[in-house]
Amino acid sequence: MRQITRIWGPPSRHMRSGIALQLLVRGRSDPPPQLLAPHKCNRGGQYPQHERVRELALQIIAAGFSQAEADHEGVCVRECPTEQLYLKKQQDDAFLSPNDYNRESAQGCLKDCFDLGGAEVDYGTLSHSHLCLVLRAIVNGAKWPVPDGMVLNEVEQTRLNRVLDKDGNVDMAAVAVHDLVAKKLAQEGLFMQVISLEIMEMEPTGVSIVSQSLSKRVDFALLTSVVTALRVVCSAVDKEVEAAVADQIIFQDIRIKVTQQIDRIVQDLDFVELFGFIVGLGSTRAAFIPVLLEFGQAFVNSKRRGLRLSAFRIANKLSDQVQWVKVALIMRCYWNGVPARRGTGVEAMS
Repeated sequence: MRQITRIWGPPSRHMRSGIALQLLVRGRSDPPPQLLAPHKCNRGGQYPQHERVRELALQIIAAGFSQAEADHEGVCVRECPTEQLYLKKQQDDAFLSPNDYNRESAQGCLKDCFDLGGAEVDYGTLSHSHLCLVLRAIVNGAKWPVPDGMVLNEVEQTRLNRVLDKDGNVDMAAVAVHDLVAKKLAQEGLFMQVISLEIMEMEPTGVSIVSQSLSKRVDFALLTSVVTALRVVCSAVDKEVEAAVADQIIFQDIRIKVTQQIDRIVQDLDFVELFGFIVGLGSTRAAFIPVLLEFGQAFVNSKRRGLRLSAFRIANKLSDQVQWVKVALIMRCYWNGVPARRGTGVEAMS
């Protein structure tokens, strides 16, 4: 592995002009849930966390599905046609089709959203990703356990009770029986704005930028998390390493490149500590960061577990001889975290 040097000087190159803002919109469509799934670049590649999706599902079931909310600001990207996916797989054995990506990324109860014989994913979601997974669970008739600690009023509890099976699990297929809006959404799909797949060729970071801009207008629970920031910064660092002639990664260059994708995180004074942590551990080119990302994917619910970027300052003070200890420290801080503070865009740490 090449040794990467950190440089804190001024930027040596500018970010591309905002081609991504000139979205190639094909129009609007109502794709059914079976054809929708999270896009691989949505929220920097951070897949929806299974506990959070299950909690959200039960909250919606208890409150009742809303057609207006489901059809509000839905955005997705048209995926490559099947023949193009086949050619890409032939050219690169590591290439993952949208179906393969979602099956590999789904954890816990979300595995019930994807069956091996299902239709190919034609649209990658940049918003409403959690809702689309809930609708997929309804279509597949998943059985999801009720999360601990849910507080519902009498009306909400009554709605939830009518879809519980004899074992106390939520029968997602029964949701469509008792909620006509849920039934319509599961059968007819969501009203989505569809972006042409050419955006990935014109501006590879365009999808991430669109995803981030959309997340600013939704509930805080879905705002940028540190795990998402890790993925975004790692991706930028890896690309910089591949393009760099010298083994030097300049902080200001990376900061500029990721600002539009994780602007709230970038504004934090300790963002430099996150950058130092990633570069110091070799980004995804060494074993350390990928393990931390897998941990975040499987165990971190951004609504329940938070982290301040100052935690990385503590980890950076440790010797480079104990890299795994640095990773374990961040895991421990995340595990002991507290719910994110509304309005800051950055999680808190106890």
